[in-house]
Amino acid sequence: MTGSGTRGAVSAPRAGATAYPDGRGEVPGAGADPVPDHPILDAQHRPELHGLRGLAIVLVVLFHVFGDGRVSGGIDVFLAISGFLFTGMLAREAVRSGGAVHVGRYLGRIVRRLLPAAVLVLAATWVAGRLLLPETRWVQLGRELLASLTYRENWELIDSQLGYGAAGASTSPVQHFWSMSVQGQFYLLWLLVVVAAVLLARVLRRRVWPVLLGVVAAVTVGSLAWATSLHLADQQVAYLHTGARLWEPALGGVLALLALERRVPRAARLVCGWLGVALVASSGLVLDGAALFPGPAALWPVGGFALVMAAGSTGTRWGADRWLSGRWLAWAGDIA
Repeated sequence: MTGSGTRGAVSAPRAGATAYPDGRGEVPGAGADPVPDHPILDAQHRPELHGLRGLAIVLVVLFHVFGDGRVSGGIDVFLAISGFLFTGMLAREAVRSGGAVHVGRYLGRIVRRLLPAAVLVLAATWVAGRLLLPETRWVQLGRELLASLTYRENWELIDSQLGYGAAGASTSPVQHFWSMSVQGQFYLLWLLVVVAAVLLARVLRRRVWPVLLGVVAAVTVGSLAWATSLHLADQQVAYLHTGARLWEPALGGVLALLALERRVPRAARLVCGWLGVALVASSGLVLDGAALFPGPAALWPVGGFALVMAAGSTGTRWGADRWLSGRWLAWAGDIA
Protein backbone atom coordinates (compact mmCIF):
# COMPACT_ATOMS: atom_id res chain seq x y z
CA MET A 1 0.00 0.00 0.00
CA THR A 2 2.83 2.36 0.66
CA GLY A 3 5.36 1.03 -1.78
CA SER A 4 7.47 3.76 -3.27
CA GLY A 5 10.50 1.98 -4.62
CA THR A 6 12.73 3.25 -1.84
CA ARG A 7 14.79 0.16 -1.08
CA GLY A 8 18.41 0.23 -2.13
CA ALA A 9 20.74 3.09 -2.82
CA VAL A 10 20.12 5.40 -5.77
CA SER A 11 23.16 6.10 -7.89
CA ALA A 12 23.66 9.76 -8.70
CA PRO A 13 23.32 10.88 -12.32
CA ARG A 14 25.84 13.19 -13.86
CA ALA A 15 25.72 16.71 -12.48
CA GLY A 16 25.19 19.88 -14.47
CA ALA A 17 23.28 18.37 -17.36
CA THR A 18 22.42 21.07 -19.86
CA ALA A 19 19.82 19.48 -22.12
CA TYR A 20 16.14 19.42 -21.34
CA PRO A 21 14.53 16.07 -20.42
CA ASP A 22 15.34 13.52 -23.09
CA GLY A 23 14.06 10.05 -23.76
CA ARG A 24 15.71 8.80 -20.59
CA GLY A 25 13.86 11.40 -18.54
CA GLU A 26 16.87 13.30 -17.21
CA VAL A 27 16.11 16.72 -15.83
CA PRO A 28 18.82 19.35 -16.29
CA GLY A 29 21.09 20.33 -13.44
CA ALA A 30 20.51 23.55 -11.55
CA GLY A 31 24.02 24.83 -12.14
CA ALA A 32 24.95 24.59 -8.46
CA ASP A 33 27.67 22.53 -6.86
CA PRO A 34 26.63 19.40 -4.98
CA VAL A 35 26.24 19.69 -1.21
CA PRO A 36 28.11 16.63 0.09
CA ASP A 37 27.47 17.28 3.77
CA HIS A 38 23.75 18.05 3.60
CA PRO A 39 21.70 15.97 6.11
CA ILE A 40 19.28 14.84 3.38
CA LEU A 41 22.17 12.80 1.92
CA ASP A 42 22.49 10.72 5.08
CA ALA A 43 19.91 8.10 4.10
CA GLN A 44 20.05 6.00 7.24
CA HIS A 45 17.70 3.08 7.73
CA ARG A 46 14.75 4.12 9.86
CA PRO A 47 13.33 0.91 11.41
CA GLU A 48 10.85 2.92 13.46
CA LEU A 49 9.35 4.19 10.20
CA HIS A 50 8.77 0.64 9.02
CA GLY A 51 7.21 -0.20 12.38
CA LEU A 52 4.97 2.84 12.17
CA ARG A 53 3.76 1.59 8.80
CA GLY A 54 3.02 -1.74 10.47
CA LEU A 55 1.08 0.00 13.25
CA ALA A 56 -0.92 1.90 10.65
CA ILE A 57 -1.95 -1.25 8.78
CA VAL A 58 -2.94 -2.95 12.04
CA LEU A 59 -5.15 0.03 12.88
CA VAL A 60 -6.71 0.02 9.41
CA VAL A 61 -7.59 -3.68 9.69
CA LEU A 62 -8.91 -3.41 13.25
CA PHE A 63 -11.14 -0.47 12.46
CA HIS A 64 -12.44 -2.08 9.28
CA VAL A 65 -13.46 -5.13 11.30
CA PHE A 66 -14.49 -3.63 14.63
CA GLY A 67 -14.73 0.11 14.02
CA ASP A 68 -18.46 0.31 13.23
CA GLY A 69 -17.87 2.67 10.32
CA ARG A 70 -15.12 4.73 11.95
CA VAL A 71 -11.73 5.16 10.30
CA SER A 72 -8.42 4.77 12.09
CA GLY A 73 -6.28 7.51 10.57
CA GLY A 74 -3.94 4.80 9.33
CA ILE A 75 -4.43 5.82 5.69
CA ASP A 76 -3.42 9.37 6.56
CA VAL A 77 -0.24 8.03 8.14
CA PHE A 78 0.41 5.83 5.09
CA LEU A 79 0.21 8.84 2.80
CA ALA A 80 2.55 10.85 5.01
CA ILE A 81 5.05 7.98 5.03
CA SER A 82 4.87 7.76 1.23
CA GLY A 83 5.63 11.46 0.95
CA PHE A 84 8.50 11.21 3.41
CA LEU A 85 10.18 8.34 1.58
CA PHE A 86 9.57 9.48 -1.99
CA THR A 87 10.55 13.09 -1.40
CA GLY A 88 13.68 12.04 0.44
CA MET A 89 14.68 9.72 -2.39
CA LEU A 90 14.17 12.36 -5.08
CA ALA A 91 15.81 15.10 -3.02
CA ARG A 92 18.90 13.00 -2.36
CA GLU A 93 19.44 12.49 -6.06
CA ALA A 94 18.79 16.15 -6.88
CA VAL A 95 21.11 17.47 -4.14
CA ARG A 96 23.82 14.89 -4.74
CA SER A 97 23.92 15.64 -8.46
CA GLY A 98 23.48 19.39 -8.25
CA GLY A 99 20.01 19.18 -9.76
CA ALA A 100 19.42 16.10 -11.91
CA VAL A 101 16.54 13.66 -11.49
CA HIS A 102 16.03 10.63 -13.75
CA VAL A 103 12.26 10.73 -14.17
CA GLY A 104 12.05 7.57 -16.28
CA ARG A 105 13.85 5.52 -13.65
CA TYR A 106 11.34 6.45 -10.98
CA LEU A 107 8.34 5.93 -13.24
CA GLY A 108 9.61 2.42 -13.94
CA ARG A 109 10.02 1.70 -10.25
CA ILE A 110 6.52 2.92 -9.48
CA VAL A 111 4.98 0.71 -12.17
CA ARG A 112 6.99 -2.37 -11.18
CA ARG A 113 6.18 -1.98 -7.51
CA LEU A 114 2.49 -1.09 -7.62
CA LEU A 115 0.99 -2.60 -10.77
CA PRO A 116 1.58 -6.41 -10.59
CA ALA A 117 -0.23 -6.95 -7.28
CA ALA A 118 -3.04 -4.62 -8.36
CA VAL A 119 -3.57 -6.54 -11.61
CA LEU A 120 -3.78 -9.83 -9.71
CA VAL A 121 -6.34 -8.53 -7.21
CA LEU A 122 -8.45 -6.84 -9.88
CA ALA A 123 -8.47 -9.94 -12.10
CA ALA A 124 -9.64 -12.08 -9.19
CA THR A 125 -12.30 -9.49 -8.35
CA TRP A 126 -13.57 -9.56 -11.93
CA VAL A 127 -13.93 -13.33 -11.87
CA ALA A 128 -15.64 -13.28 -8.47
CA GLY A 129 -17.92 -10.45 -9.56
CA ARG A 130 -19.09 -12.31 -12.65
CA LEU A 131 -19.86 -15.34 -10.50
CA LEU A 132 -21.44 -13.68 -7.49
CA LEU A 133 -22.93 -10.36 -8.58
CA PRO A 134 -26.12 -9.90 -10.60
CA GLU A 135 -25.66 -9.03 -14.26
CA THR A 136 -26.99 -5.53 -13.62
CA ARG A 137 -23.84 -4.79 -11.61
CA TRP A 138 -21.33 -5.94 -14.22
CA VAL A 139 -21.06 -2.67 -16.14
CA GLN A 140 -20.42 -0.63 -13.00
CA LEU A 141 -17.99 -3.28 -11.78
CA GLY A 142 -16.08 -3.01 -15.05
CA ARG A 143 -15.86 0.76 -14.66
CA GLU A 144 -14.61 0.39 -11.11
CA LEU A 145 -11.99 -2.17 -12.11
CA LEU A 146 -10.72 -0.01 -14.97
CA ALA A 147 -10.59 3.01 -12.68
CA SER A 148 -8.65 1.03 -10.10
CA LEU A 149 -6.23 -0.32 -12.71
CA THR A 150 -5.51 3.22 -13.92
CA TYR A 151 -5.27 4.57 -10.37
CA ARG A 152 -8.26 6.89 -10.50
CA GLU A 153 -10.72 4.93 -8.37
CA ASN A 154 -11.16 7.86 -6.00
CA TRP A 155 -12.44 9.97 -8.89
CA GLU A 156 -14.75 7.17 -10.04
CA LEU A 157 -16.25 6.99 -6.55
CA ILE A 158 -16.73 10.76 -6.54
CA ASP A 159 -18.35 10.73 -10.00
CA SER A 160 -20.58 7.80 -9.04
CA GLN A 161 -21.46 9.48 -5.73
CA LEU A 162 -20.32 6.41 -3.84
CA GLY A 163 -18.80 7.85 -0.69
CA TYR A 164 -16.27 6.01 1.43
CA GLY A 165 -18.91 5.25 4.04
CA ALA A 166 -21.33 3.74 1.52
CA ALA A 167 -22.72 0.38 2.53
CA GLY A 168 -25.26 -1.94 0.99
CA ALA A 169 -26.00 -3.07 -2.53
CA SER A 170 -24.12 -0.18 -4.14
CA THR A 171 -20.87 -0.71 -2.26
CA SER A 172 -17.93 -1.13 -4.60
CA PRO A 173 -15.89 -4.34 -4.18
CA VAL A 174 -12.74 -2.33 -5.01
CA GLN A 175 -13.58 0.70 -2.90
CA HIS A 176 -10.35 0.27 -0.95
CA PHE A 177 -8.40 1.15 -4.11
CA TRP A 178 -9.25 4.81 -3.56
CA SER A 179 -6.25 5.32 -1.28
CA MET A 180 -3.91 3.47 -3.63
CA SER A 181 -5.20 5.69 -6.42
CA VAL A 182 -4.40 8.82 -4.42
CA GLN A 183 -0.96 7.41 -3.68
CA GLY A 184 -0.26 6.61 -7.33
CA GLN A 185 -1.44 10.05 -8.43
CA PHE A 186 0.81 11.61 -5.80
CA TYR A 187 3.88 9.79 -7.13
CA LEU A 188 3.27 11.02 -10.67
CA LEU A 189 2.44 14.56 -9.57
CA TRP A 190 5.42 14.67 -7.22
CA LEU A 191 7.84 13.89 -10.01
CA LEU A 192 6.50 16.98 -11.79
CA VAL A 193 6.77 19.05 -8.61
CA VAL A 194 10.40 18.07 -8.11
CA VAL A 195 11.17 18.70 -11.78
CA ALA A 196 9.58 22.15 -11.49
CA ALA A 197 11.61 22.90 -8.36
CA VAL A 198 14.83 21.79 -10.06
CA LEU A 199 14.14 23.99 -13.08
CA LEU A 200 13.20 26.91 -10.82
CA ALA A 201 16.47 26.50 -8.92
CA ARG A 202 18.29 26.56 -12.24
CA VAL A 203 16.56 29.77 -13.32
CA LEU A 204 17.18 31.44 -9.96
CA ARG A 205 20.72 30.05 -9.77
CA ARG A 206 20.02 28.70 -6.29
CA ARG A 207 20.76 25.39 -4.67
CA VAL A 208 18.11 22.75 -5.19
CA TRP A 209 17.35 21.95 -1.55
CA PRO A 210 16.00 25.34 -0.34
CA VAL A 211 13.98 25.84 -3.52
CA LEU A 212 12.53 22.34 -3.24
CA LEU A 213 11.69 22.92 0.42
CA GLY A 214 9.89 26.15 -0.44
CA VAL A 215 7.89 24.52 -3.23
CA VAL A 216 6.92 21.50 -1.11
CA ALA A 217 5.95 23.71 1.83
CA ALA A 218 3.79 25.86 -0.46
CA VAL A 219 2.03 22.76 -1.82
CA THR A 220 1.43 21.56 1.75
CA VAL A 221 -0.14 24.82 2.89
CA GLY A 222 -2.19 25.23 -0.27
CA SER A 223 -3.55 21.69 -0.15
CA LEU A 224 -4.44 21.93 3.56
CA ALA A 225 -6.30 25.17 2.87
CA TRP A 226 -8.18 23.48 0.03
CA ALA A 227 -8.93 20.44 2.21
CA THR A 228 -10.37 22.72 4.89
CA SER A 229 -12.57 24.53 2.39
CA LEU A 230 -13.77 21.36 0.68
CA HIS A 231 -14.40 19.67 4.04
CA LEU A 232 -16.81 22.45 4.92
CA ALA A 233 -18.48 22.40 1.49
CA ASP A 234 -18.71 18.66 0.71
CA GLN A 235 -17.05 16.23 3.12
CA GLN A 236 -17.90 13.16 1.05
CA VAL A 237 -15.92 14.56 -1.88
CA ALA A 238 -13.17 15.96 0.35
CA TYR A 239 -12.45 12.54 1.84
CA LEU A 240 -11.59 11.09 -1.57
CA HIS A 241 -10.21 14.16 -3.36
CA THR A 242 -6.55 14.01 -4.40
CA GLY A 243 -6.08 17.75 -4.02
CA ALA A 244 -7.47 17.68 -0.51
CA ARG A 245 -5.30 14.68 0.41
CA LEU A 246 -2.11 16.06 -1.12
CA TRP A 247 -1.03 17.96 1.99
CA GLU A 248 -0.54 14.70 3.91
CA PRO A 249 2.24 13.23 1.72
CA ALA A 250 3.52 16.76 1.08
CA LEU A 251 3.96 17.30 4.81
CA GLY A 252 5.89 14.04 4.90
CA GLY A 253 8.09 15.55 2.20
CA VAL A 254 8.70 18.67 4.29
CA LEU A 255 9.79 16.49 7.21
CA ALA A 256 12.17 14.53 4.99
CA LEU A 257 13.78 17.74 3.73
CA LEU A 258 14.12 19.26 7.20
CA ALA A 259 15.69 16.13 8.74
CA LEU A 260 14.20 17.11 12.10
CA GLU A 261 15.66 14.12 13.93
CA ARG A 262 18.99 15.94 13.77
CA ARG A 263 17.56 19.08 15.35
CA VAL A 264 15.51 17.76 18.29
CA PRO A 265 17.44 17.58 21.58
CA ARG A 266 18.01 14.02 22.69
CA ALA A 267 16.16 14.62 25.95
CA ALA A 268 13.01 15.60 24.04
CA ARG A 269 13.07 12.64 21.67
CA LEU A 270 11.69 10.21 24.21
CA VAL A 271 8.62 12.38 24.80
CA CYS A 272 8.12 13.15 21.10
CA GLY A 273 8.27 9.50 20.11
CA TRP A 274 5.72 8.22 22.58
CA LEU A 275 3.43 11.22 22.11
CA GLY A 276 3.51 10.56 18.37
CA VAL A 277 2.62 6.89 18.82
CA ALA A 278 -0.21 7.86 21.16
CA LEU A 279 -1.65 10.31 18.63
CA VAL A 280 -1.52 7.76 15.81
CA ALA A 281 -3.00 4.94 17.90
CA SER A 282 -5.79 7.04 19.43
CA SER A 283 -6.90 8.88 16.30
CA GLY A 284 -9.72 6.52 15.40
CA LEU A 285 -10.98 6.42 18.98
CA VAL A 286 -11.02 10.17 19.51
CA LEU A 287 -12.01 11.49 16.07
CA ASP A 288 -14.66 10.58 13.52
CA GLY A 289 -12.24 10.55 10.61
CA ALA A 290 -14.88 9.78 7.99
CA ALA A 291 -16.58 13.05 8.88
CA LEU A 292 -13.44 15.13 9.49
CA PHE A 293 -10.49 13.92 7.40
CA PRO A 294 -8.56 15.19 5.46
CA GLY A 295 -9.39 18.56 7.02
CA PRO A 296 -7.40 20.09 9.89
CA ALA A 297 -8.46 17.26 12.21
CA ALA A 298 -6.18 14.93 10.22
CA LEU A 299 -3.27 16.78 11.81
CA TRP A 300 -3.93 14.46 14.78
CA PRO A 301 -2.62 11.25 13.12
CA VAL A 302 -0.29 13.03 10.69
CA GLY A 303 1.09 15.13 13.53
CA GLY A 304 1.73 11.90 15.40
CA PHE A 305 3.73 10.66 12.44
CA ALA A 306 5.68 13.93 12.43
CA LEU A 307 6.57 13.55 16.11
CA VAL A 308 7.80 9.99 15.59
CA MET A 309 9.96 11.15 12.69
CA ALA A 310 11.29 14.08 14.72
CA ALA A 311 12.17 11.75 17.59
CA GLY A 312 14.25 9.47 15.39
CA SER A 313 16.54 7.18 17.33
CA THR A 314 16.38 7.89 21.06
CA GLY A 315 19.38 5.74 21.93
CA THR A 316 17.52 4.13 24.84
CA ARG A 317 15.58 0.93 25.32
CA TRP A 318 12.63 2.97 26.58
CA GLY A 319 12.17 4.91 23.37
CA ALA A 320 9.17 4.55 21.08
CA ASP A 321 11.59 3.77 18.27
CA ARG A 322 12.63 0.57 20.05
CA TRP A 323 9.01 -0.53 20.37
CA LEU A 324 8.22 0.37 16.77
CA SER A 325 11.27 -1.62 15.66
CA GLY A 326 9.87 -4.78 17.23
CA ARG A 327 9.45 -7.96 15.23
CA TRP A 328 5.66 -8.05 15.00
CA LEU A 329 5.30 -4.47 13.82
CA ALA A 330 8.11 -5.03 11.33
CA TRP A 331 6.21 -8.05 10.00
CA ALA A 332 3.04 -5.99 9.68
CA GLY A 333 5.04 -3.31 7.86
CA ASP A 334 6.35 -5.91 5.42
CA ILE A 335 2.84 -6.90 4.34
CA ALA A 336 1.48 -3.33 4.25
